[in-house]
Amino acid sequence: MKFPWWVAVFLLVGFGVVGNSGLAGKAGKELGDDHRTYESEYGEPYETEDNEAADLSNLLADQMTPSYGKSAIKVDNVCTRRRVGDHMCPELFILGVQKGGTSSLWVFLVTSTELKIQTGLNLYEEYAMPKEMHFFDKQSFFAEGVDSYAEHFEVRDEESQLSLDATPAYSRYARVPPLMVSTINMERSRFIITVRDPVHRGYSWYTHILQRLIRMPRFDQAYQVFDYKFSLMSKYMPKLINECVQRWMKYPKLVFQHCWHLTDNVRRTGVLVEETGLETIYPWIPSSIFTDGLYGYMMLHWFRFIRPNLFCIIFYEKLVESFADEIQHIGPCLKPFGREILESDAARGLPLVNHIKCKTCKNFERLVDEELSAVGRKLNEELFTRSNDVFRELMRDHFNRTGMADWEKAYTL
Repeated sequence: MKFPWWVAVFLLVGFGVVGNSGLAGKAGKELGDDHRTYESEYGEPYETEDNEAADLSNLLADQMTPSYGKSAIKVDNVCTRRRVGDHMCPELFILGVQKGGTSSLWVFLVTSTELKIQTGLNLYEEYAMPKEMHFFDKQSFFAEGVDSYAEHFEVRDEESQLSLDATPAYSRYARVPPLMVSTINMERSRFIITVRDPVHRGYSWYTHILQRLIRMPRFDQAYQVFDYKFSLMSKYMPKLINECVQRWMKYPKLVFQHCWHLTDNVRRTGVLVEETGLETIYPWIPSSIFTDGLYGYMMLHWFRFIRPNLFCIIFYEKLVESFADEIQHIGPCLKPFGREILESDAARGLPLVNHIKCKTCKNFERLVDEELSAVGRKLNEELFTRSNDVFRELMRDHFNRTGMADWEKAYTL
C-alpha cells in the first residue's frame, strides 16, 4: 500500500530515521521561580492551584459526583456548529498514551481508504507532521482560541466528514478534560486510548527522552542526577510518587489531579540519589516516566468529566498479538460517524511495532530481560499494581473486558 507523502515523512522523522522533529524547538526560554508557575516539558508556563488547601467538603463532592453529571455544558463555536463551509474541528481523538502505539494506530486510521478519516494540516511550525495538534495541552496554542484550532483542519464540504486529532500527550495532563468539555461537542466526540504495560511504556519513554529531548539542558540535568539510568530513576522516583498517591488514596478519583507529574506535590519534592551524591532537579521529568503509567487513576480523572461510554480503550500488546481482533474494540468510537473496521482494513495489520532501542544514544542504560524484569517487579510492588487494579475494574465495569491488563504476571518469579 502506498502511503501519502506526509505519512511517509512522519514515519521517517517520528521514528528517528531522519533527524529530530523540532518538537523542542522553542523550549529555550527560562522562566522565573514564581511559586504559582511551572514549566511544561517544552518550557511553557502553566498556572497551578494550591490544591492541598482546598476545602475538604468540596473535594468530597467532587469525588462523588462526576462533572458531566452536574450540568451539560453547551458551547457555541465553530466546533459545535459543524457548518459546511467552516473549518472542520476534530470529533475523533487519540488521547494517549505516549509510547503506547498511538503512531501505529494513527497511521492505520488515516491511511484507510474505507474509513476516510482526515488528519490535520501542518500549520504548527514546531511539529513535523499533522498527527499531534497539542491544542489542549499547550497553553500558547489554546490561548489562540478555537477558531485557530479549527483552521488547522480542512474546510468541511459535507456533514459526514470526520477529522482526527491524535495527541497522545492529552491523557497525561490533568487540565485537558475540562478544557475539552468547555470547547468541543461532547455528545458527538469520541475518544480512543491505547495502553501498554506501564513498565515497558516507562522504559520506552525514558528512551524517547534520550533520543529526542536530552539536548535540552533541563532534561540533561534531570537525567544526570540519576547517572542517566532508568534503574536508578525506578529506585527513587516511585517512592516520592507513591507518597502523594497514598495521601489521596481515600479519594481515588482525585489521585491523578493531585499527583500527575507537573503538580507541586511532585515537582517540589526532592530526593538525594546516593549513587551519584546529587539531589533531584526538575523532578517532573523523571516522574513523568512513571505517573503516565497510572492508568487507573488517570481514567478515573477523565471519567469525572467525560462519560465512559464515549471512550474506546485498547491494548498495545493485543494489537501486536492479534491485531484484527483488538482493533475491533475501537468500533464503538467509529460507529456514530457511520464507519466500521472492515475485514480488508483489519487484514492490513499493525503498521508499526514499537521497539525499545537507542543505538546512537549517549549514556543509554540497556536493560536485558532479567534486569528489566527485576526493575519491573519493584515498580509494580511500589506503584503500579494498585493503579492496575483500578484499571482492571474500570475495564470490567464499563467495557465488559475481563482478564485484561494483567501485566504483573510477566514479572513473577
